[in-house]
Amino acid sequence: MLLSEDGSPGRKDWIDNRLKELDRIFAISVGGFSIMDNHLHFLLRIDVEQASQWSALEVARRWMALYPPRGSDRKPLKVTDEFLKLKAGQCSLGCSDS
Repeated sequence: MLLSEDGSPGRKDWIDNRLKELDRIFAISVGGFSIMDNHLHFLLRIDVEQASQWSALEVARRWMALYPPRGSDRKPLKVTDEFLKLKAGQCSLGCSDS
């Protein structure tokens, strides 16, 4: 179940906050969403024009904001400009995961 049986808003608030975060990081606009007992519905608009203006470095910066690299202890590592440039270079060559 996506929502708790007691009706507390905790999970819905988490989903709402996560969508706001994704809206800030990526070139999407959230038009609305609905939470059912066992699934979600989203109304999203992808802003292709905005995304097409981003450099590979900007794409890497936005991706790392959401998915920072992690150390062996699973804690987020600090993302340096050098690391971003390395990832941006990989993306301009085909977004390799290596």
